[in-house]
Amino acid sequence: MRLEGEPGIVASYGRVMYLSEIGEHALLQFPDKTLKIVAIASGATLYDASSTTISINVAELGTHPAEEQCATLCHETFHFFHDMLDPPNFRRRNTLSSRDFDTEEEELTITGTCPSVRDDAWDHSLFNENAVLRDRGLPERTSHLSREEEEERKSGERPTVVSTVVEIPMAQPRGQIPAHVMARLQRKTSAKRTGTHE
Repeated sequence: MRLEGEPGIVASYGRVMYLSEIGEHALLQFPDKTLKIVAIASGATLYDASSTTISINVAELGTHPAEEQCATLCHETFHFFHDMLDPPNFRRRNTLSSRDFDTEEEELTITGTCPSVRDDAWDHSLFNENAVLRDRGLPERTSHLSREEEEERKSGERPTVVSTVVEIPMAQPRGQIPAHVMARLQRKTSAKRTGTHE
């Protein structure tokens, strides 16, 4: 994908995405599409489909460990993927409720599965937030609540969040997408174009 935006925030986005092999490979998807990255001073970090933009609340995101920053930015990038793959179903999933995940789109983005996705040409098991969390050695999410809200719900107490801004060095690319992953992506992409199913 092509990234657009102020150079500093685009570079920071790239550095954080490169913390995970999944995030790194995510940046190689959709080479003909443009994703805008902007910094915001307040509000939630989120993907806006109307402008294909990820708005990043840098101050809030900086209070989390680097691995969680990576998972958060991958999460928003996966919404972009879903929007680019199939805009009508992306919009539809955003209107379908899910018990623990608010919407089916959030469930798909976090877990890689949801009731309305069956025969999709995209392998969601490769690109979902829980896969990134596993890759970084963190516990998987079981709802759309923030990690702090999940901890609060489990313990009944509000956890203390330590505010630290993490300086993340630019990671070096790990190379090509593994051959077996690339082959699976190519088969799925080809099947989608031809209307066949694997």
